[in-house]
Amino acid sequence: METLAVDLLLAVDFAAVLTRIWSAGSMVLGLGLVIFFHELGHFAVAKWCDVHVERFSIGFGPILWSRQKGETEYALSLIPFGGYVKMLGQDDMDASQMANEDIAENPRSYSAKKVWQRMAIISAGVIMNIITAAMFYMLAYGIGVQDAPATVGAVSVGSPAWQEGLKLGDKITHINDEEMETFSDISMEVALTKGPIKVRGIHPDGTEFTKTLTPEAGNVRQIGIFPISNTHVIQPLDEEDSVTSPGFPADKADPPFLPGDSIVSIDGQSVTDFAQVKTILSDNRDKSVIFELQRLGEDDKPGETVSTTVEPMKFRSLGFSMEMGPVAAIQTDSPAAKAGLQIGDVIKTVDGKQLGTEIDPLQLPDYLATKAGSPTKIGVLRKVEGSADSGVTLEMLPENIRGWKQAPFSQDEPFSADSIGAAYFVSTRIAAVKPGSEAARVGLRKSQKVVKLEIVSPDKSNTMALELEPEEGEKADEINWAVAYWSCQQLLDHEIILHVREEDKTVALTLKEYETEANLFMPVRGFKTELLLETQQTSGIGATIKSGVQRTWKNVLQIYLTLRGLFTGRISVKELKGPLGIGEIGYKVAKQGTSELLKFLGFLSVNLAVLNFLPIPVLDGGHMVFLTYEAVAGKKPSEKILIAAQYLGLIMILSLMVFVLGQDFYRLLT
Repeated sequence: METLAVDLLLAVDFAAVLTRIWSAGSMVLGLGLVIFFHELGHFAVAKWCDVHVERFSIGFGPILWSRQKGETEYALSLIPFGGYVKMLGQDDMDASQMANEDIAENPRSYSAKKVWQRMAIISAGVIMNIITAAMFYMLAYGIGVQDAPATVGAVSVGSPAWQEGLKLGDKITHINDEEMETFSDISMEVALTKGPIKVRGIHPDGTEFTKTLTPEAGNVRQIGIFPISNTHVIQPLDEEDSVTSPGFPADKADPPFLPGDSIVSIDGQSVTDFAQVKTILSDNRDKSVIFELQRLGEDDKPGETVSTTVEPMKFRSLGFSMEMGPVAAIQTDSPAAKAGLQIGDVIKTVDGKQLGTEIDPLQLPDYLATKAGSPTKIGVLRKVEGSADSGVTLEMLPENIRGWKQAPFSQDEPFSADSIGAAYFVSTRIAAVKPGSEAARVGLRKSQKVVKLEIVSPDKSNTMALELEPEEGEKADEINWAVAYWSCQQLLDHEIILHVREEDKTVALTLKEYETEANLFMPVRGFKTELLLETQQTSGIGATIKSGVQRTWKNVLQIYLTLRGLFTGRISVKELKGPLGIGEIGYKVAKQGTSELLKFLGFLSVNLAVLNFLPIPVLDGGHMVFLTYEAVAGKKPSEKILIAAQYLGLIMILSLMVFVLGQDFYRLLT
């Protein structure tokens, strides 16, 4: 028995346990500080105005610990999701005190004070949180915070950024003359603008560019770019997670890719950023390449360097091709734009070859790349308002840019043919089935429509489903088969089930055997890299103060955008997080270091300030509404109105609390 106990003790990773305890303790202390500073603001100004403060409590509900000092009771209460300062003549649980004439006769009661004094007391908590938020940010950026740089890592096909030719590796330096330091700066600046914006930056080759873009409306205004990855292989949080995708060439490399590996070169070409990695692999997609990897040594220092060969990989063929859909976007000054291609056109032929039967729409970009520099005739079907559709022949000079440089992110995003600068939808209706293929054997036929795709894991425990029918308000020809096809390539050992509609019935057909596309190679090899993060650190008191103030103000604007999105329905209320969700995030952030925790506390302080000042009874903002009324009308609201508003506010806050707690529990359970 003693031996077993000793073995169990030896098996415990005490360093890991202590790290978890420290992270949890830091998070709890930090959240407590945010609440404490808010209530301290109320308390300090109330004392300055000579108001009798009966209780200063961190937390709500039953009191766990208290101590009387002078006229004030200091307490810690059971429910740690806030706090309160109870003053004579002001009690959120008893609104009648604010209208009580007997209490108002006491010169030290809250209700006896002048309106401006009560406004100062009520607003002090919010002001204190804004001040402490700036201080948290000053400390965080003084130490140094990790953030994604203002560099383009991917461009959503058809987006404003894609239309104006922004590419992987472009560094954005200014938007409307505002300097951009991080990727979050870009997102925030775009979201706050109106109308077209001017974007300035530097291409990877060092040349400067200036573009004018009109952001598209969504949950917030955006231009369709994503942050860039770095050249380091991921270090999974879960030991069971792999750094490579099963079935891909990188998964078969020997020696293997290991967590924390840094890519030094590919086929002798030195690489310093992910843009170079992606470009080299895309340009050499049909060749074996040699990766030089620097291992992660002890104490995260550079270790040994190894070389490993990674083979190319062909797309797998599903045995059928789809019909061509309409053109959705055209790049400025592209071959397509110069030739007169229009949005809504449907490309039917290229050099006389039929799209869908002779050329798979998903292979069109590669076909056009082979025609680079040669005049190419493209036949399109153009809709003409008020008359029948007409056929138009256009002549273009394609560029040597191969396909699949950017896979579509979603079903409503078009597929890109960068060789001509056009993006189009690929229909979910079958144009042709390859004779003798698995698709032909299971009964797939021309003109059938795929309405759903399921990708099932080998042990049947996990299924990824893609609905390929338009939802309400969507057009049937604006659902892109390309994203479904790409998904099939990512899970090579999985079973594919197609739900096909023919006339008025839907049948499920399973593909179990696959071939490879003749000359269509994938531009990826299957290893996973981390998001690129750079240290943002200020130097000097002036720069530190400026950074703290700027970050605080940007957070205020970000919360405003979030609230606007919630009220307009552009952001789902399911995105809200309650105390458990906030605590979970805080714990994860605390594990990343002191500066990241301070940054999170700054964000939390601003949230507490803004949300507390919403015009909801019970909250500080609700009290300010009543005080403003009193200042204008020259009298206090009636006791009935105060009590009714108080109950309404309590119902709203409690309902919101129940909802977000339910969301938290649902996320934890699923």
